Amino acid sequence: MMMRHGIEEHSRSGFTLVELLVVIAILAVLMMILVPAIQKGLEQAQMTRCQSHLRTIGVAVMEHVSDHKNRLPWLGDFGWDQGSWNVDRFWRNQLVDGGYLEDYDVLQCPGEKHHHGMGDLGPNRYIIPHSRIPPTLASIRRPRETVLCGDTRQFANGRWQGSWWMQADNFVDNHEHKTGVPWPPRHGEFMNFLFFDGSVRALKQDYLKENDNLLFHGEEE
Repeated sequence: MMMRHGIEEHSRSGFTLVELLVVIAILAVLMMILVPAIQKGLEQAQMTRCQSHLRTIGVAVMEHVSDHKNRLPWLGDFGWDQGSWNVDRFWRNQLVDGGYLEDYDVLQCPGEKHHHGMGDLGPNRYIIPHSRIPPTLASIRRPRETVLCGDTRQFANGRWQGSWWMQADNFVDNHEHKTGVPWPPRHGEFMNFLFFDGSVRALKQDYLKENDNLLFHGEEE
């Protein structure tokens, strides 16, 4: 009798099929809740790191300005390098080779999976042109409203970097945006920008389309 009782107790201590299915269902629900939250947290961390990179670039540009009679870094002339019109390569070289930035890594956006050419964060070519002496910082009339550089570009036509407004090797991993759509974002609906006053802000695509003249020319419509 004792042996039979022990066998009966042992058989009742295991999980039934229904109980196992309930546990699996609970775990599946938890995964559905946790995975998006974790992914969102990782994306937010990438966005924060990108903003930190832009602030570092801002400090480097201000130090360069201080050492060069208030003038912004020169973009340089046109040149063909790594399959792109690298008009901003001299701008980047001045900051790194001049000792204002430690290395080129800070010119990369953490939200970009594949880094190409000279970097992901490009300067505003309307304010800092390539073909003449760069302007002084004092000449920027609306420094808080005018973009210095950012992590997007005007168009994203596949692997071609056709952009007159933001020049950089700004390939965007999301292939949905590689069809000429203006200002493709890297961080969900947002893209990060450094302004001439040193501030960094995340903006939505629609805001750029509606305010591009102010943001990139420093002028009202």
